[in-house]
Amino acid sequence: LTEALMTACWAQEANCADPDTLSRIAESVGWDASKSRLPEVQAREIYDRYTKEAIDAQVFGAPTYVVDRELFWGQDRLELLERKLSA
Repeated sequence: LTEALMTACWAQEANCADPDTLSRIAESVGWDASKSRLPEVQAREIYDRYTKEAIDAQVFGAPTYVVDRELFWGQDRLELLERKLSA
């Protein structure tokens, strides 16, 4: 599912904020999308928590990866992230 979502969002420029788009992507890899949706209140709570975590970590763009409080921002930093993870 992750690969399908990332491909759709980053390579195919799909509207990954659209619930119907997300359902189609999930169903394309065998997920039952009707069982995967969170209630809106619960989704908002998770979104708010992750937003606060990103602000606290000083994240300023996407994609950003944080490892040991070090930020790796952008696809062009994946090689540096890989080095950090393998050190």
